Amino acid sequence: MSSPSSEYSSSSESDDAEMMGEIGEITHEQIEAMMNAAAEEPCEYVPPPVQDVSSITLPDHIATTCIGTITGIVDGAVMVTNSSAKVFDLSSLLIVQQPDGILVLGKIDDIIGQIEKAIYVIYRSAEEAAAFEVGSEVLAVEGLSTAVNVDVLKQQKFTDASGANDKEKEADFSDDDEERRQRKARRTRRPAAH
Repeated sequence: MSSPSSEYSSSSESDDAEMMGEIGEITHEQIEAMMNAAAEEPCEYVPPPVQDVSSITLPDHIATTCIGTITGIVDGAVMVTNSSAKVFDLSSLLIVQQPDGILVLGKIDDIIGQIEKAIYVIYRSAEEAAAFEVGSEVLAVEGLSTAVNVDVLKQQKFTDASGANDKEKEADFSDDDEERRQRKARRTRRPAAH
């Protein structure tokens, strides 16, 4: 009688051999044909969800903070470049003051760019976005908007994790001595495991 570990091992080995056989049957020409077919298929654009601002009601007297201007409108995405000392968080409510009254731009859906020059993105339908003009001054509604503590953000380490297995990329070195110094410095910074 065989032990459970040997049964697992032999079944796993047969599965691996079967899979290798399947992979081995694919030719270089077939792989190239699949890659060409995939490249020829058009990519489908899926627009982000659009806000419904019709349910947003503003009080009669609102306090506002000027945060910047509309710098672009693309397919219903309204982009506002921050020129304020404050940085606002997602879901902060933005409005535009127009000669005929206040127009609700919407809540911040996305924030892109550097902290010091954040670009807020508000997704609206293309028809609704047409009501806004590039260059219009944008205001955040106090009490319905949240400012972010920029100093705390700057202390945090962020990464795009674009390396293998979604890990931070190692620095490329042209000098072996420089690489050794970098790794030694990294090891000395790590706390010792107990």
